[in-house]
Parts: sequence; structure tokens; C-alpha cells
Amino acid sequence: SVVNQLLARMDGAGELPVPTLVIGLTNARDLIDPALLRPGRFEVQIEVPPPATPEQRTEIIKVHIKRMVERGRVLIRDKAGTDTAAGRYIEAHGIDEVPTYESLLDILAARSEDMTGAELASVCRSAASRALERAVDNFALEQDANGTEGASASSSSSVDDCLVTTEDLEQALEEVGTSMLSKKEEVQEEE
Repeated sequence: SVVNQLLARMDGAGELPVPTLVIGLTNARDLIDPALLRPGRFEVQIEVPPPATPEQRTEIIKVHIKRMVERGRVLIRDKAGTDTAAGRYIEAHGIDEVPTYESLLDILAARSEDMTGAELASVCRSAASRALERAVDNFALEQDANGTEGASASSSSSVDDCLVTTEDLEQALEEVGTSMLSKKEEVQEEE
């Protein structure tokens, strides 16, 4: 089995030319074979709990949304100059109700209570996927309406439409939250 192979390698490693530290990570510690937790193996265990405060969740969200914000791909007011897709979208559509970066982070942190760092990352990825799907759908509709001619003009507007909106993030929060609840219910039923 995999556990036996791992134990054999850890126990039989002997002297190595360089000091070696083996680190293992899991989100299901109770499923780890007790033989792996004996002294000399994975004897030190550090639990990293889910983020407990809105500030902690905000910092995690910032990490996962950073590139999208830097590239102007999140529909927010304060980071959207006219040289970004978000800025061009706001200007072209005359939208007034666009959140600031900080207010968007506050909304997400408040609505993501009890989520782990991995779930917060999933929210950001899911929201980006929604934006991309919408842009691709808009591009296909434009292609159908314009025929294949004018593809370069419509493709640039479709690229500009690839913006993560507050709605994308809220739907992703709901989707990931629903999935999270389902998994917790399954675990409770098994116990």
C-alpha cells in the first residue's frame, strides 16, 4: 500500500547527504494512518484553523484576487483607470453603482464567514470563470449577429466584457457555500 511504501522510505532513509525535513499536509487529519504519526515520522502536528475574522478573510481574498485587480479585470471604481477594461466599461456604460476595492473586500469578508482559505480561493476562481463564460457567450452572440466579418472589432469588446462583477463574486460565494454545507452534512451523516 502507499502507506507502507511511505513508511519504508521514511524509516529506511538512513543518513542523507543533506539534512532533510519531510512535511505533510492534510485537511482530514482523522483519516491519517496512526503509524504515520509516531515519533520519528510526522510527530509534530500544527493545526491551521479557518480564518476567524473578517480581516483574515480579507487578506486571503486579496491574495487570490490580486492579479485580476492589477489587470483591471474586477469591476471596481477606484482601481479602474480608463486604460483598464473595468475603466472603459464604467465609462462606456455610465455606471454609478460600482463598489470601491475596499467595499468589495468588506462585502466578501462579511459574507464568507466559516469558509476556509481554500474555499475563499475557490470563490475567486469561480467568479473569474463566470466572467470568462459571459465574455465568451457575448463574443459568440456578436459573431452570430455580425457574421464572421468584423471579428477583430467585436473580439476587443468581448475581451473588455471579461470583468468579474460583484454579482459574479456573490454567486460564487453562494455556490461554494452551498457546496460547503453539503460536504459538512455528508460528514455529519457518516458520523
